[in-house]
Amino acid sequence: MKSIILLFIFISTVTILNSNAQEKSFKVGGAAPEFNIKELGTNSYFDLQKISGDTVVILEFWATWCSPCVSSFGHLNKLRETFQNEPVKFISVSYESEDKISKFLASHDLKTQIATDPELTTWDNYLAWAIPQTVIIDKKGNIAGFTHPMKMNEQIINDVLQGKTLTLNKPGDQPYYYPGSTKEYYHKMESGNK
Repeated sequence: MKSIILLFIFISTVTILNSNAQEKSFKVGGAAPEFNIKELGTNSYFDLQKISGDTVVILEFWATWCSPCVSSFGHLNKLRETFQNEPVKFISVSYESEDKISKFLASHDLKTQIATDPELTTWDNYLAWAIPQTVIIDKKGNIAGFTHPMKMNEQIINDVLQGKTLTLNKPGDQPYYYPGSTKEYYHKMESGNK
């Protein structure tokens, strides 16, 4: 009887943990998790529900301490300029403070729209554990793909604008996943304690 109870507890725990993990995950081809993130230096918010429907969203996760993130700024700026008259919104989101981001951007040119997510809610929902990470959301609000920003190009964005399926990832693919807390993870990364 004791082993039946222990087996029941084990199965219940695994089921609960699995359902919690599925709630935080996203998959290529599936609905993009909602986000409502604050635009840097304003009282405005980027809300996926208000953006999707007619716009492709390029969601870029980055941090000031991440040199590959900063190295991709020029490439992102060129893509944004190329698509400035198209229904494409480039949003770069950091978890760092507005003050830190503003000071950093005073000497680093990033022409995308900048958002802050100090609670890392969007980072959790988009499994943004390895940065830089670019998530491409199609006009229907579905995940079209994810990649490193330097691998994104005009053809990829044009394909999404035209409703084509990307071949960056297989349907159901997910980025790297760390099962702990994003706050803990990125605070360790920022302080150099990996």
